[in-house]
Amino acid sequence: MDLLFHKTKWLTPFTYKLMKKSIKNSFFLYILLGIFIFLIKNSNSLSAQKESPKSFLITGTMKNLNPGSKLFLEHITPRQMYFIDTSVIDDLGQFSFTGNVPLKSLARIKVENSNNNFLIALDNEKINFIGDIHDMNNYSITGNSESEQIRQFAINMRSGKGTATWIKNYIDTVKSPLLAYLAVNQLKIKDEYFAFEKVANRLVREGKNIIYSGDFKPYVESQSIYKNFSAGFEVPNLIGNSPSGNEYDLSKLGGHLVLIDFWASWCGPCRKENPSVVKAYNKYKEKGFIVFSVSLDQNTNSWKAAIEKDQLNWEYHISDLKGWQSQYSKLYNVSSIPQCFLIDENGKLLAKNLRGEVLLAKLQEIYGF
Repeated sequence: MDLLFHKTKWLTPFTYKLMKKSIKNSFFLYILLGIFIFLIKNSNSLSAQKESPKSFLITGTMKNLNPGSKLFLEHITPRQMYFIDTSVIDDLGQFSFTGNVPLKSLARIKVENSNNNFLIALDNEKINFIGDIHDMNNYSITGNSESEQIRQFAINMRSGKGTATWIKNYIDTVKSPLLAYLAVNQLKIKDEYFAFEKVANRLVREGKNIIYSGDFKPYVESQSIYKNFSAGFEVPNLIGNSPSGNEYDLSKLGGHLVLIDFWASWCGPCRKENPSVVKAYNKYKEKGFIVFSVSLDQNTNSWKAAIEKDQLNWEYHISDLKGWQSQYSKLYNVSSIPQCFLIDENGKLLAKNLRGEVLLAKLQEIYGF
């Protein structure tokens, strides 16, 4: 016992003598032991409180929903959507949800037996929701600014404003990486691989507190097969001869918006699509719009006759007259026609497989009329 006290250098001489005498008194020893145990237990309790996870509390009012109706709070994770909590609407239209999430994520408030749901940003915090079951656009959330941004984004998407071009611009300008993640998932990765890659890299840099940051980049990398011929991809060059023997080189058309159009005289759907291409060309040719036609024909006369009959009155027509064995179709991974690729002034892909009114709408979006 003396050795123990000797090693405890912070004991004063007075305390040392007092404790030596106290040890001889078993009653006093038990008191000290009890105090020690009490302090340890309370210390553990305080530590546990500090380390316990934070919780969220969502309180709200849902107008025009009958008392007794159920609302569900569902968590949108990288792999699935799962139930967190349920609440029953009271006579005043009020409800509440409680729980906790490991990281910030997207969630939705869903009405039972209805397709109506309200998307929110979910974190461990107190927020208040006010909504109307008959009006999906006009709801408010206080305590979480990202949820208000989500509401505005949803309004734009429902209004038809959310084209691929608009969404990609939104991704580039929105401050929240969570909103960028929401936006990019309105696109198709096979057509917009580089937009997905951009958001995945951003989540790694800025999204340590977002649940999607760990899984999204590996997912995008697993889909890298779509990197070729996604928007932003620099397309391969095409050089070939027209029916009259003129050679045309795609790379020499830099500075122009170009539609690379794969077709053939023997292809019924292609011939039905040609009037839309002609309409687009005639409307925008004065703006420098070019159609670069690639035919999978095998017969020069048939090819030339179809050009004249369908009034494909632009200069750029090429073919190697090898049908489905064409070097051009292999280069562009074309396995069905009609198929087209719209490229910008730098030879990078803007969009593909634009047909009919979709083609005209895309050009109107670009040219503004």
